[in-house]
Amino acid sequence: MPLDNTTSSPNGQASPCATKTDLSDLLCVQMRPDASTFEPLDSNNIGLLNAGAALQWLHEKEKRPVSSGWSTAPKFSESELRESFREGQNIGVRLGLPSTIGDGYLHLIDLDVRDPAKSDEAWGRLLDIWPEAKTFPTVISGSGGDSRHIYFLSPEAMPKRKLAKGDGWEIDLMGTGSQAVLPPSIHPKTGKPYVWERPFTDKAQISPVTQGRFAEGRAPEVSPTDLSDLLRIRADPAEVRRALDMITDADDRDTWLHVGMALKDEYGDTDAAFGMWSHWSRQSIKFDERGQRTAWKSFRGGAIGIGTLFQIAKAFGWERETVGYCADEYDDLPPFVEPPKPSASRLSFLTPDECDASETRKYLIKGLLSQGDLGCIFGAPGAGKSLAGPFLGYMVALGKEAFGMRTRQGKVFYVAAEDHHGMKGRVKALKREYGSTDGFILVGGISRLLPAAGEKRAPDLQALLDAVEAQRPDLIFIDTLAVAFGSFDENSAEPMNQIVRIARALTTWGAAVVLIHHDTKSESGTPRGHSVLNGALDVALHVKKDAEAGIIKGKLTKNRNGSCERDMAFTISADSFGFDDDGDSMAFPRCNPMVGVPKKIRRLAPSRQAALDILAQAGGRLSEKEYKALVADSRSVSASDDANSRRTIAGKAISELTRAHRITFSNGFYSICDGFGPFEPNENVISQQKGENNG
Repeated sequence: MPLDNTTSSPNGQASPCATKTDLSDLLCVQMRPDASTFEPLDSNNIGLLNAGAALQWLHEKEKRPVSSGWSTAPKFSESELRESFREGQNIGVRLGLPSTIGDGYLHLIDLDVRDPAKSDEAWGRLLDIWPEAKTFPTVISGSGGDSRHIYFLSPEAMPKRKLAKGDGWEIDLMGTGSQAVLPPSIHPKTGKPYVWERPFTDKAQISPVTQGRFAEGRAPEVSPTDLSDLLRIRADPAEVRRALDMITDADDRDTWLHVGMALKDEYGDTDAAFGMWSHWSRQSIKFDERGQRTAWKSFRGGAIGIGTLFQIAKAFGWERETVGYCADEYDDLPPFVEPPKPSASRLSFLTPDECDASETRKYLIKGLLSQGDLGCIFGAPGAGKSLAGPFLGYMVALGKEAFGMRTRQGKVFYVAAEDHHGMKGRVKALKREYGSTDGFILVGGISRLLPAAGEKRAPDLQALLDAVEAQRPDLIFIDTLAVAFGSFDENSAEPMNQIVRIARALTTWGAAVVLIHHDTKSESGTPRGHSVLNGALDVALHVKKDAEAGIIKGKLTKNRNGSCERDMAFTISADSFGFDDDGDSMAFPRCNPMVGVPKKIRRLAPSRQAALDILAQAGGRLSEKEYKALVADSRSVSASDDANSRRTIAGKAISELTRAHRITFSNGFYSICDGFGPFEPNENVISQQKGENNG
């Protein structure tokens, strides 16, 4: 219940926020219906501050603390807060250990309702866990809707943990390592203030039963003066690693901190403990070696133990395989084991036996691509890189050989950011040639994977990460890098580093990621842009046209899974798919792999090449009458003014193309033979033909 008071309210009634002798009055918080007078360090927050809450400034109209080291910073006094205040800043409170109020620690339940239709379901689940929730101090978020922050005091400081999650809602306990926005701060998106729905009171203590529900599964705390702690059996590192493997969200700062604190508390300030934390943290695109080391040094034992790590892992589906000792189970004391001494080394050390016992990565394309790899297929525009990618992916989805290499069948995501509609036609051609498969998924809707200014993570990236986590593909193609990641400076190290981190984040669940990209104008054999990208690649395949041979060759410039001396070549087949609504023929291209070393194809005479370009420009298929008429009319085939002479030359050109197996005649139609790319005719010829038609 709110505290007693004696001051007057505006209507002459006794105000609920004053007393002469009871210092608990400092905790009384008035409800604030609007933000017409924005005063973040108002009497409400001064009361919380003086009672022991750890308040801090947040960026203007943001939830982000101004202080970069806010989680380990000392408490600010009122004078320090006033001196550091900048106009427009929001105000927040650090929860758990930093905010000691009386005999309790300040926490809150974050009820996040994203789908209004699921509000009753979310509230019902919360009341199952905490029946008294609606009687506790509550803040309405500036976002509006049914989301709430419900504050309480607990005799023990608890870490953040997820209590429940549904479709369109989540319930989180926010404690040590977390912070929350306080009224009258302004919401970053709506511009509306946070307000108190029910005022704060020092009577907001939760019951032992509720505390037990909130803290379920936590490891018992050990007194810092209890020397028996030296005798406890440490958690099995193998079991801890299995738990860490299940915790897939290293981007969440609270989770990141709690995992690090738990490991340091359990194993001490050792290389092994720090190495485990760093290895797990690298799945985040925000990983920073220097920040990792700084945070590690700031951790102090006692606040969060290994039980917290296990509880976090449980929320991600981990189950304990064996039951170990608790800290106070001493019926049969084990022999004393000298605690490992801290070491300044940041290296890991493996014996030959440990190297031999380590698992070998599973291949996806034997000798070329393994699980977790980062690869790149790059080449000039029109070189065929966006045909080679779908072909390799389709073969993995089917489990069939690709360029003579075995594949391990798996699910494939092909993210077509540049030409989703055109890619559907190419997949259609692959299906006709090789059969259908549910393992090849064409993904659309991606246009910007890099975050914009002020964004923690781009919405497209979050959607893709969610899909990858849910469906667990084995191979992911991103076509093309330039379009999928949005506008950025390819020659700058910073955005290219971000791209590498994002691609590595997509490998978190075991998938290999292959980027489709352009090469450099200098033909240096490396992908376009800053060298950071090429340095990070496990596999790099440069595709390039061989004009004389009429084929496309793939040259491995980097391969950590095998030799770079592997012949890969293909032609472009144009598969006919009938006619469109206007009666024009439709054809879709696909990669047609060549077996063995391709033979060099003789360069065509200009008139023959022009005749071939006419058929290619028409989609690779024309009726006999139409094709002969077009070739005879073209001054690119023959510049003669005599129509009969042009028809004679046209007939010879078509005959030679047929004998050379460059075109074929069947059922009254001429078609380009499989093995030649009809979609990339000679540009000079096309220009001349357009000029003739316009003239």
